[in-house]
Amino acid sequence: MRKRREQRPGQIGQHWLSKKPGRDGADDAWCRTWYESGTRQTCRVSLGTTDFQEASLLLAAWVVENERPRNAAPDRVLIETVLLNYWNDYAQHLPSARTQWLGLSYWQEFWTGRTVADITPHEQRRFREWLAGRGTGTSGIDRILSVGRAALNRARKWQELSEAPHIFGTVTAEAKRARKPKGRPITPEELARLIDAAQSRHMLLFLLIAANTLARPAAVLDLEPAQHDSEHGLLDLNPPGRVQNKKFRPVVPVSPTLRPWLSQPVGRSGRYVSYRNQPIRSILHMWRITREAAELDERVTPYSIRHGMAREMRKRRVPTEQISLFLGHLPDGSAATTSIYAPLRARLPGRCPGGHRGGHGGSAQAPEAGPDRPSAGIARFRDRDHPHRPGPSARGRRRQAAGGPATHPVRRAACRGGPADGRVERHGERDPAGAEGGHAALPEHGVRRLRAACVPRRGRGLRRAVATH
Repeated sequence: MRKRREQRPGQIGQHWLSKKPGRDGADDAWCRTWYESGTRQTCRVSLGTTDFQEASLLLAAWVVENERPRNAAPDRVLIETVLLNYWNDYAQHLPSARTQWLGLSYWQEFWTGRTVADITPHEQRRFREWLAGRGTGTSGIDRILSVGRAALNRARKWQELSEAPHIFGTVTAEAKRARKPKGRPITPEELARLIDAAQSRHMLLFLLIAANTLARPAAVLDLEPAQHDSEHGLLDLNPPGRVQNKKFRPVVPVSPTLRPWLSQPVGRSGRYVSYRNQPIRSILHMWRITREAAELDERVTPYSIRHGMAREMRKRRVPTEQISLFLGHLPDGSAATTSIYAPLRARLPGRCPGGHRGGHGGSAQAPEAGPDRPSAGIARFRDRDHPHRPGPSARGRRRQAAGGPATHPVRRAACRGGPADGRVERHGERDPAGAEGGHAALPEHGVRRLRAACVPRRGRGLRRAVATH
């Protein structure tokens, strides 16, 4: 029985690393080595370096540049060649390059010296079992398999392979749709408790930005002043230089609550959310402290704000398309370029108690004023500020033609930036904020009408909250 040949140092395909006979000292250079079958000789070319890691990189670069197959059969192409081409040509330039490199390293370790034809369903099962034996979870195994699948499919599209094997995943499409979100959805009351429990400025800013933009935690931590378009009231959640991927970061309008916070200086860090003038890579440590102070369970994660606010917008009947755009989920048939040049309009479909637009609850309002906090009253806005306020009806125009007023005298109620529970003043009570704006208190029967008016209606915008005497 033929003895299996041992793996040569740094071998990639038919090339490996070695040193010339008699020159195998530490100060001698490594050589690119291969076997010439025609002359039956082992050939060497010096790589000009004594460092093994550097020599391995030089060998890989040479193989990728000179040994690229063309429409080759799967049994003629080594898996290492496909992986190297994928990394050098594409994966290293991705935002997820670190994850791609980790997945490729697992593929390289298991499939060393084997061809693409060896990737059979039974061998794939052994590969999954090998990954599970190393402590990799189901989602991690599926992610590693997706890296190899992408490398093989790209080799086929670029005509380096005549065909590519099917890579079976561990998580089905039905299971992906049925899995629970990252963190349970949070309620407006729980969000208010988190804001009250915030013990540092960077945690407070994180909560305010997350609640008013529905951005992912990573997008909140990456936010810079250059992404804020104060003239048009827009916030680009994708920082300069970042390439959009499946985790799309949209352009969203800036709510009245968030606007003054984005106008504050950021210091040397260049980020809104920073600690000691340094950018923050993870908010988890301070999140656990704040969550414990707010007496919330462990299922409340930084993603809970995103999911909870999306649920609140759905409850307030915000159109599904606008919720999807806020979350960065592009609808079917839409183009990413369109969302860049025609972002979500600054006029959102409704105004709700708490001074937020687009279905944001009152719990995300600005806290009380302090030495490092903007004024608490910045979230208030009134119905007369609406840019698309409806004009007089046909009956009103007839009254104007007859010399009378366009409408009967009414008493309006502002959707004011009240407390977290969305409380509305009762008949006989006088709110200082409402008095300042010239609005009278609303009777008991008008409370129900006000709440109904603060719910956006599809295709009609916000209905004015009025109550007759």
